[in-house]
This record gives sequence, C-alpha cells and structure tokens, in this order.
Amino acid sequence: MYSDLCQPWPYIWCGDLAGVNPAVTGSAVMAASEILWSATGRRFGNCAVKIRPCRKDCNTQWPQDTIWSDGVLTRGSYWGWPYPSLVNGIWLNLACGQCGDNCSCSAVSEVLLSETINEITSVTVDGVALLPNVDYLVYDGQRLVRMGGHEWPLCQDFTVTGGPGSWIIETSIGAPVPESGKMGVGALALEIAKACSGMECGLSFEVQKVVRQGVTMERIRAEDVLVDNLTGVFLADLFIRQMNPRAIQDRARAYSPDHMPARLQG
Repeated sequence: MYSDLCQPWPYIWCGDLAGVNPAVTGSAVMAASEILWSATGRRFGNCAVKIRPCRKDCNTQWPQDTIWSDGVLTRGSYWGWPYPSLVNGIWLNLACGQCGDNCSCSAVSEVLLSETINEITSVTVDGVALLPNVDYLVYDGQRLVRMGGHEWPLCQDFTVTGGPGSWIIETSIGAPVPESGKMGVGALALEIAKACSGMECGLSFEVQKVVRQGVTMERIRAEDVLVDNLTGVFLADLFIRQMNPRAIQDRARAYSPDHMPARLQG
C-alpha cells in the first residue's frame, strides 16, 4: 500500500513543446501524473517496493505448528487427535502437522501478500535469488507458493537489509496506466508546461462562445467545470470520467484482523 505517487506516469505528447526547457516538461509530467492519479482514485501507476513478509502459523497456540493455511494434514503428525483452533476467525478441529488448504491434498507453504502485485522482480532468501516457476509460483496475484518441497522461512531478521536472515520480495504494486491515461497525462502536462513557459495555452472545452471581430469569449464558470476532480483539459477529463465516474477519492481495501501485514523495506 502506498500513499504517494512513486514516479511519473508514462505519457504521450499531444502537441509541440519545441524550445521548452526539459526541466519544465519533466516537472509538468510529474504534476499532471499526480493530478490524474488522485482524480482516478489513486489506483494507476506502478510503485516498486521491497516486501519483508512474515509467515503465519496455522495455530499460534502450539509451537509444533509452523505453516499457515486453511487446514492441516494429519500425515506425519505428532498428535493422533484433533484439537480446537481459531483459524482466520473460524474455530476448526485441527491435528498438529503440515498445513494444506481447501484444494490441495499435500502440504502448502505460502504467504498471502496484503496488496495485489503486477509482477515479481525477484525473491531472495538469505541473499540467494530464487527462480520463478521453479522455486516459487504466484496465484491470484497475492499468494506466493514455495515449490520443490521447501518451506518459506519461519523468521525474519529485520536488523539486516539483505543476506543471511533476510527474506525479500521485490515487486511493483498499482495498476498499469492505460493508453487513454498516457494521452490524458500528456495533454495535461502540455498545458502545464505552456503555462509555466509563458506560451499560449490551447482553448479548453469550457469555452462556449468566441466572437473574433469583437474579441469576445464566453466561458463556463470555473466552479461548473472543476467538479468531480476534472481539470478542464479534454483528454485528461475524458480519462477521469471513464475511469472514475463516481469521483471516488481512493481505492477500496479490505483488511483482516487474522492476517499479519508484511513490512515494506525503505
């Protein structure tokens, strides 16, 4: 989860900015990205993060249980009878041993990430990089499953930033920017850069009437245009209306009291 835009959006210029200082255009793109990111509910734009997850036991009351999931396989268990345990808010009769889930008939070692991820850049355990589709798999965009009969580490050493004792997932969160968003941020950044450079800005769609001989221009009132997080720039507002028609201020999130969130490094 992130509260600020991490980097400017990719953009498509919708006009000519020849002669404009690159520093101005760079700042204009970042400003336009922040505006459209906020106006579309803060859900677009990738943010690179390092996640330090914590594996949750299937039963925290007994030290013998070391893998978290929805159920327990009794094969190879130390106890021959079940006992009640609170798992994800539901009381279940469990036997001590390897944990499975509702679909798997074998032991499953997995970690449930708090955010849906776009892609995983790397996974390292004790400083050693794991191979995707060989050492781990990703399900549902949130479940990281260990393969090859191995298990995820039981502990994290948060006093180190890598190497022995560390378990780090490098990934990106946030939805990719659509093509219409790239055009929208390019159009808005163009007008911001023109305004900062003293150049003539394009006519906004709020202009209702222009009389050239009498030099008369009639505009809609600003308070009638700049509602629902609109900007007055056609392509930018078309994207906002398309992606956030109800003017939602932030992404919806669900939290579970039984799930320990991972820590973000940095």
